[in-house]
Amino acid sequence: MGKPDNIEEVFRRYLDNEHSLQDLHMIQSYFQSNDGHDVLSALIERELAASDEKIDVSDRSIDRILSSTDVSIFSEINNPEPKHTWLINSVLIRAIAAILLVGISVGVYLYIGGGVRSEKIEYSDASVVLPGSNKAVLQLADGRTINLNEAGGEIIINADAIAYSDGSSIAQISKGVNHENALNTIATPKGGQYQIVLSDGTRVWLNANSSLRYPSKFSDKKRVVELTGEAFFEVNSQPTGAGKKIPFVVRSANQEVLVTGTQFNINAYEDESVIRTTLVEGKVHVTTFSRNESKSTAALIPGHQAVVAADGLVVVTPEQGSATAWKDGRFIFSNQSFETTMRQIARWYDVEFEFMDTGVSNLRLGGTVSRSTRLSTVLEAMSATEKVSFIFKANKIYVKSLTKP
Repeated sequence: MGKPDNIEEVFRRYLDNEHSLQDLHMIQSYFQSNDGHDVLSALIERELAASDEKIDVSDRSIDRILSSTDVSIFSEINNPEPKHTWLINSVLIRAIAAILLVGISVGVYLYIGGGVRSEKIEYSDASVVLPGSNKAVLQLADGRTINLNEAGGEIIINADAIAYSDGSSIAQISKGVNHENALNTIATPKGGQYQIVLSDGTRVWLNANSSLRYPSKFSDKKRVVELTGEAFFEVNSQPTGAGKKIPFVVRSANQEVLVTGTQFNINAYEDESVIRTTLVEGKVHVTTFSRNESKSTAALIPGHQAVVAADGLVVVTPEQGSATAWKDGRFIFSNQSFETTMRQIARWYDVEFEFMDTGVSNLRLGGTVSRSTRLSTVLEAMSATEKVSFIFKANKIYVKSLTKP
């Protein structure tokens, strides 16, 4: 990514707490690039040189701090159309927070007026909880069950075999089977993710606690798969030879998504109250089937999201990148309930959670966190808002609101 002409102005707005979400995205995208690291280093050094406040970065250089990508910043969102109110007021602290914005490892300490407050955090055991990884089980139509290799990360379905992306064999497809009717399932546990390239060349990223049911070979009239949980689809367009394309259909709960060749994300977890389909590229038609058997259909354009609930379907415009960030290794929490946020964390870290009071349910926190960091680091980032506290015991997160009723 080339240097934006106004990057210093955008960074100044960030320091002055006058930035927009678009500014925030620019800062994150550019400062995470190789060229951006040098620019951010120079900008932060300038802020530190102009300040009299005491800073201790544990003898690490700014360059070394910028070299890793673990933690990010959180804010409290106070309304449905938020301007983020970042809970870091000092310009100096916000300069250091810019390091956090693009990600740091544990080891940066800020000493402003007496030191860091830590009494709200009780989760030392969470430091041993590692993030999710490539884990999945393949259930073949002939009854065979295969635990997929963590190092592989992706499987490729061919006409007569299944292999990892490096070419190493997983299984041969049984001969004499009607491949269009014989359905296989790839499923990830909590704390797992995996990728699969289907027989038509369509690539699917499967998030934690999700499953995809698919045939070994698709029909030449319609390609159909079934999803539970969450997945990102990059559908390969397939012409029929008559000037048309073979449709690709994703079925999940009471929803059906019809595409030809496009990129989109579907979040259809059973413990969520709605199904969200977010279009990145191309065009899709989302059809929902209600309890009274009536149908609602919406055609999405890129950047739009179909939200299917028990009472129907609506189309919204989510924060850019928030629905698909998980595929690229990040959480982006934006204007969603804290319960939804905790469910996402629980699925990825394979833990449970419990709210200790009703105030937590009304809380909304915004921010980004790398999915490659330990659980304790994620909890620390959220507790820095001073709106919520955590206790972690026996693989369970107990959450308490610090906001007065």
